[in-house]
Amino acid sequence: MRKCFGCTNLLKVAAYCFRCNDFLCCNCYKFHMKNNTLKDHRQHTLSIDDAESKDFSMKKLVSLRYAPRCLTHPDKISDLCCNTCNNLPVCTLCTYGDHKDHNCIDIKTFAKLERNRALSAMQLLENVKQCKLAISPDEAIHKLLLNAETENEDLRENYDDEAQKLKSKLNGVNKKKKALEVDKDDIKQTTFSSLRDEMEKEIQEIKNKYDLLIEQKDKEIDDDFNNREDLIAKELYKFSSKLEKLDKIKSDLSESFQMELNNKVENIEKCSVNFQNSRKRFDNLHSMISSVLVSENDWMTAVYTSDICTASDKLAEDIKALPDLETMSGVKIDSTKLTLRMKEKITVSENRSMLSADIEPLKGMCIINDISGGNNVMVITGEHIFKKQSIIVVVDRNGSVLRQDTFKATSSLSHSRFCDFLSKFQVASVCQPHEIGVYDIRDGSYRTKDLSDVSSWPSGRVVSCVATDRPNNNIFVGGESSRNVYVFDNKLRHQWVLELSEPIEWPRNLAVDRSCIIICDNDGKKVYEVTVDKSNVKGTSELAKPDSGKVQLRPKSVCTDSNGFIYVLWASEKLFGRGHFVLAQYSRDDERCLIDERKLIGEPSSFSVLESQDEDVLVVAYLETVGTYVISDVASTQNVEVLSCHDE
Repeated sequence: MRKCFGCTNLLKVAAYCFRCNDFLCCNCYKFHMKNNTLKDHRQHTLSIDDAESKDFSMKKLVSLRYAPRCLTHPDKISDLCCNTCNNLPVCTLCTYGDHKDHNCIDIKTFAKLERNRALSAMQLLENVKQCKLAISPDEAIHKLLLNAETENEDLRENYDDEAQKLKSKLNGVNKKKKALEVDKDDIKQTTFSSLRDEMEKEIQEIKNKYDLLIEQKDKEIDDDFNNREDLIAKELYKFSSKLEKLDKIKSDLSESFQMELNNKVENIEKCSVNFQNSRKRFDNLHSMISSVLVSENDWMTAVYTSDICTASDKLAEDIKALPDLETMSGVKIDSTKLTLRMKEKITVSENRSMLSADIEPLKGMCIINDISGGNNVMVITGEHIFKKQSIIVVVDRNGSVLRQDTFKATSSLSHSRFCDFLSKFQVASVCQPHEIGVYDIRDGSYRTKDLSDVSSWPSGRVVSCVATDRPNNNIFVGGESSRNVYVFDNKLRHQWVLELSEPIEWPRNLAVDRSCIIICDNDGKKVYEVTVDKSNVKGTSELAKPDSGKVQLRPKSVCTDSNGFIYVLWASEKLFGRGHFVLAQYSRDDERCLIDERKLIGEPSSFSVLESQDEDVLVVAYLETVGTYVISDVASTQNVEVLSCHDE
């Protein structure tokens, strides 16, 4: 329904008159076609039925149009196009009047130039299509799945080779064990027989002497072989444990690889709509350009080419912005991790040197609350004592500040901020009294949630720490004076509450390592490893405390490295203005033995592990500095770098 040009009534459209440049209803259309005063309009009138017919073409549409008349001199046909006035049709007389000194071009010449622009636009689209639309999403997924099958086969072959090596060693040890049992019996029999022969030759007076000698020899042999059997048993346990760990690593690699594969397939499928839309836009624009070129209508070329070229440039930019499906179809499993992650013991360097770092927000009355290491980058959080602000600073491993953001505190009493990496670019953070958020280190965006909105979070409770389970994208939050640990997903949706058992009082700091949570119980002066299954606690064990003599140590911070070792920062109360700080390292086996401890200089508050391809680094946060300790699988004397937050 449209307003008719003839009768001005709102009626169904029956035709369009290109001379009147408006729509006609059915009655006005009939009058138009019969009235002799409008006979020159007939060949320029298009009925709706003709427009909807299958044989209606662009050439027919062009034939309906006519060369426009000059708006200023209606009795003159427009033979020029005024570029100065946005391609306005004008006649020759206009060039001596209103359009004097304007850029007026002959319509045929201008149309030829516009056709050349349209051809260039079409060529650009063809080039872009060959670049980005050459491969379809379905082809990319097919190629991705083929690559995935090849990588899985390589993984199975590498696993079979490693497993076969360990099984061969186990078979060799078992053979040694059986041979020892045979040798033991043979040696005993030979020794006893020899002693008995000598005893029979000796006189009765020395018989007791030989009886005693037999007993002594028997005990010596038993002790010797018992020791050797113990060594073999340890070897059996060692290789059996390695085989179990190899199975677990292979399972983890397969699981993470499948997750990566699924994510890539999902990402390609998400891009499929954009690729299809780009193809449709390309086909439509290509058809439109072809129609303009085929029509050879000068005015149609002059009027529409500018818009076509604008749309062409926009489509070209959109196609260039599409992701590269060839790159997205690549996938690989790092099978070297089957051997790289089987380290038995690692060491932490001891020496240190100073390196200045200009971390501007931490200067003045700012103190560091927490630190978290990621992949070649670390995040430092702190608070300004008097400005009621908390800060997040992103620093690379060389001490260069990548970005820094300041946040207004929600409470005047406490605004300490803690953090832990959730993924490569996202960091989970909590700020006292009861804020949780996810911070993006790339652009500084920060999504927050008020823990008071969680129904199970008691009113007035203050957060004490945060840790992440990166493989499962979960965030663990502890609160002061409470055994409850609250778990959220990476969208800050509350998942469940983990209730710790006695004798744990409350977590001052915590770390998540697979199915275990390591708890620093500051009030209880102990560290616990808690085995969990989601919201259920399966077991609790205590980690050994370093020997500090008469000094009472409390756990301040805990972290784990990529090899499964645990590091705990123990600290004493300040004596004569100075504290006593010990870095303790615990083994990766089930017993979690204390395998190393050393004193640290300064007053560290927390630490974390900075991961890289070359070597892991233990980063330690002090009140105003950050120290880095190199972690290696052999004894190391590499330097410790201290990143200072103040000019030296």
